[in-house]
Amino acid sequence: ILIKRVLVNHKIDITADATKYLIDNSDNDLNKVSNEISKFELYGEKITLDVAKALVSQPLEENSFGLVDAILTKDVETAFAIYQDLRIQSEEPVRLISMIGNQIRFLYQVFSFYMSGLIKDDLIAKELSCSPFRVKFALKKMTIASKERLLVILDALAELDYKIKMGEVDRFQGFELFLLSGL
Repeated sequence: ILIKRVLVNHKIDITADATKYLIDNSDNDLNKVSNEISKFELYGEKITLDVAKALVSQPLEENSFGLVDAILTKDVETAFAIYQDLRIQSEEPVRLISMIGNQIRFLYQVFSFYMSGLIKDDLIAKELSCSPFRVKFALKKMTIASKERLLVILDALAELDYKIKMGEVDRFQGFELFLLSGL
């Protein structure tokens, strides 16, 4: 209700589904809502759902899953677009390397258990101390990447992380080159 009042006070012409999208993606963070409303004001036209989807920044967790999917499918364009959105949100490449690495490592562990004969989601989840839903989601990615490819990505991330921390490569350029490489 507060967000709707703010939109009215700012005289933003917005559809009901776009308003719902903003609310659903604001995480009850008034600072984030304020930033998004500023974007809406700059846009200057009616805010439809498509416009809202284009303007509203996605939560880091959602973007990191999308980024991993884009890396796994070698979709450089999508990976770079997500990265640009994260960069606007001031996300550091080293943090992104860590998050991507953690997700890739988890996929590798799930794939390893599955290939060793442990094929039930709940049993793998118990071994990894996570939810069966997360395992089920990971298993769907088995068609996208092999265990070997996951190791190649992990190796590239580890090398990039090392080079950034040793000052051998600029963190932004290094991460961008990693994404552009398409592995």
